[in-house]
Amino acid sequence: MPHSRSLWLSLLLCAATLPLAQAQQVSVQVILPQAFQMPRTITEWQANPDIVQFVVTNLSTEPLDGLRLSFNVTGAARGRLVTSKDRHPAQPFFSLGPAEARAFFWDDLIDEEALEFASNLETEVARDGIPEDDYLLCTSVFVSNNMTLTAGESCTPLRVIEPDPPTLLAPFVEVPVDPSALFFQWTPVEQQGVAYQLVIKPVFVGQDAIRAFEGNPTLLETEVMAPYYQYLPSDPPFDTFPSQNGFAWQVQSVIDGEPVGRDGGLSPIAYFKLREDAADLFDPLAAFEAFEDFDTFNTFLSDSLLTDTTFTPNGGATPPPNFNYNTFRMGEVTVPQPQPWQDATPRRAQAVKLSGSASASTDVYQQAGLTRARRPGEAGLLSGQLNVQLAERITLPLSFYVSSESAGYQHPFNQIGMSPTFGWAKLHGGYFSTRFSELTLSDARLLGGGFELQPGSARIANATGIAQRKLLPDEFGQRGLFQRLLSATQLGLGKEGGFLFWFTGMFARDIVSSLPLDVALSDQVISPKENVVASVRMAMPFIKNRFSLEGELAGSVFTENTLTDELKIGGETELPGFIKSIFTPRLASRADFAATAALNIRPVNQFGIRFQGRLVGPGYQSLGAQQIEMDVLDLTVSPQFQFKPLTLNATIGVRENNVANTRLVTTRRGIVNANMLLRPVPWFNLSGQFSNYGLRNSETNDTLRVENVSRQYGALPSFLFTTGKARHVLRAGYTFQEFSDENVLTGRLGDTRTHNVIGGHTLSLPSGLTFTSSATYVRGLTSSINSIILTLSESVGYAFFDRKLRVNGTFSWNRTRTIFPDYGLQGRLRLSYRLPNRSQIQASFQLRNFDYGLPRAGSDGFTEFTSRLSYSISF
Repeated sequence: MPHSRSLWLSLLLCAATLPLAQAQQVSVQVILPQAFQMPRTITEWQANPDIVQFVVTNLSTEPLDGLRLSFNVTGAARGRLVTSKDRHPAQPFFSLGPAEARAFFWDDLIDEEALEFASNLETEVARDGIPEDDYLLCTSVFVSNNMTLTAGESCTPLRVIEPDPPTLLAPFVEVPVDPSALFFQWTPVEQQGVAYQLVIKPVFVGQDAIRAFEGNPTLLETEVMAPYYQYLPSDPPFDTFPSQNGFAWQVQSVIDGEPVGRDGGLSPIAYFKLREDAADLFDPLAAFEAFEDFDTFNTFLSDSLLTDTTFTPNGGATPPPNFNYNTFRMGEVTVPQPQPWQDATPRRAQAVKLSGSASASTDVYQQAGLTRARRPGEAGLLSGQLNVQLAERITLPLSFYVSSESAGYQHPFNQIGMSPTFGWAKLHGGYFSTRFSELTLSDARLLGGGFELQPGSARIANATGIAQRKLLPDEFGQRGLFQRLLSATQLGLGKEGGFLFWFTGMFARDIVSSLPLDVALSDQVISPKENVVASVRMAMPFIKNRFSLEGELAGSVFTENTLTDELKIGGETELPGFIKSIFTPRLASRADFAATAALNIRPVNQFGIRFQGRLVGPGYQSLGAQQIEMDVLDLTVSPQFQFKPLTLNATIGVRENNVANTRLVTTRRGIVNANMLLRPVPWFNLSGQFSNYGLRNSETNDTLRVENVSRQYGALPSFLFTTGKARHVLRAGYTFQEFSDENVLTGRLGDTRTHNVIGGHTLSLPSGLTFTSSATYVRGLTSSINSIILTLSESVGYAFFDRKLRVNGTFSWNRTRTIFPDYGLQGRLRLSYRLPNRSQIQASFQLRNFDYGLPRAGSDGFTEFTSRLSYSISF
């Protein structure tokens, strides 16, 4: 095209006000309110007829009848995309009186049946929508005898682009975060008027982040206009779900409540864990109870724990038999459980052995001042894990989670499944998850059955079941879902950790008949999908534990909507039955491939490095691995150093999209992440973390160019010392997090800076009395808001009745200032009584009161009271 992109954008600024053509009889003015980012999908055009408006004026003194609009759309990279069929009977007619001007929406003058797409793009438009490109919309008006009434074609520039969904930046999964200073951050979506829906859910034992989002209750859901959110003291407390094993979070970009961007504007789901308080990281009461006296406890600390994190037993430091290594932790390093000390007397294998844990709790919740309660007034919870071992050869694992809040969720909590192991055979039944490979079946949870057989070096496995339960749409806008069946089979040689060559095939299909016909054909349900994936996975350990190579190559065919027409093959509309039973190509089908590769090198025990790459095509899709991001090329290098007293792990990588050159703009991302642990002496430990995440796109226009950097670094030292028989843990820390927008025009508006300073002291006495004091200061700086959060807290704990009854009380005060200060008071009392057989009963009471300096949602503040009674047992 003779027009440059910069010329198009310049013309675009005046497209809404200047006539595009002056003619002898007719002029046409085109108004494009969203010219910079026109919708891609046909459904969006159908729902918004006002996105293209025409003002047609009769410049003559005579009436004009039988007028029609002729137009075409041409892309800079794609060429001619669509042209009007000027003689098609469906093309609308209109009339104009003398000197009359009339305004039309696009669907007044354009009929979908009278459109002709370029042959090489017709399938792509039907499947994915209009391709990204810079386009010219050229129009003219003619009468029924095809005589043009305008002075040739008049052209207006427009752009079709679909932005990437947000990329989650912080908190980072590698480092536990301080719950008192939690700052969420993600990359912005370059779309005018975009907002972000932030959702946080708990992750329970035995779950991953995917399972958590399928059905767990929500801790927080809020909409913000900026790509960050500071978690406030007045937000729901994280101990709302005491049995959580971390939290999952996701961000969706929306405009007026409707998703915008690729993948429905949804980011991948991320996971983070909370950094526990020092009083919880090292429970002196629990540790001391395992020893006869405090001097023996201190001897064990100095002789073993603080000098050997591998915990190999050494002279004079043998712990008591009931010492629990899983809960005995120092600083931020979890001490791994050692191999048990072997008894010289041979023992007989037990016929049946049970192990596991279970807990049950009931909550009562009351509030005043909130327009909507955060939680139900009453809630019950039952969870646990059970392992049945037969003759020490057959293992039957069982996990369950049942909640009174499960009603109404797509994936209810009462999902029970078993995966027993019989030597080289493993079976699945009920609800279960298994991983065949990264690119095929990795994160889907099935209701069904399966098996994994590994006799010697051979492997055969199958998993079949319901991967998505049917869901009817509701009156609140929840869209319906079809029931989805998924089956995967794996054949090959070799085992994990050694040589392997595995072939995996996976098939998934949504069952249209699972919903009533009138519902299935409506726009109230998400379109039914079909997917076939095949992959080959290989691993070759050339030198055991020293040098290995692994990788996977996969291809997929995917149909976004199985209700679209079948593709014609060789002039026939029908395919052979055996092919259609596996996959039916349709207008909404696409095919692509993905590949992963990794090289591991560890020349010595103290040093190792991993090179990793991933390439996923823009059309690759696996319904068994839905967390895979499409259209990415990832390259990372991860060195590891383990030289006493220093441990250092790092990851350096780059990511680029537009791997098939199908996008208008290419985005490149770079990441550096490093974690350090230094313990030079037994009484001192220092942990540090640094991360740098940069993003840049290839756009040359300053308005549309994206270039930003997110950084975070911090250090947390801790000291252990004793005075007499009193034990002290002193800790401090500082974390700095920033986001810098390097765009020349908009940069200062998006910059954020967050400072987090913490300090604390824990005093533990042999009597069982403990005192923990802590202070947290958080300061967040943005272009418009300077927020400060100050929190002070004190906890006191004591044990009664031969340490069977423990009482712990916590009181905290905080002040949050943005424009006006908010004040909060929180008190908590917790009692736990240890029963025989490793069980305990616990009662807790929590009161929270907040006064807002500036009313929010019609509230000046609120008061919440929660009581909880629970019972737990380990066996």
